[in-house]
Amino acid sequence: TYLVNTLSLGEREVPYSLVTAMSPMHGPAGIVPIPPESVLLTEWAATDLGARPGDTIGMEYYVWEEPGQLVTRRVELRVS
Repeated sequence: TYLVNTLSLGEREVPYSLVTAMSPMHGPAGIVPIPPESVLLTEWAATDLGARPGDTIGMEYYVWEEPGQLVTRRVELRVS
């Protein structure tokens, strides 16, 4: 589980969210496995972002790089 700086869709953002990584194609029990580069959102996050399955959201997070600095990275993920 990781703390991400923001989840975003268009002008909407959800700050400081907890995101849990799963092995590709191995979703939680009772859920259809999700493809790589996809994300499952809670109902609250999906509503706050206005996200629907198939939308692409941005996720910004910090990565620790030598020599001792935090660098912001961004990835685009498709909502499953």
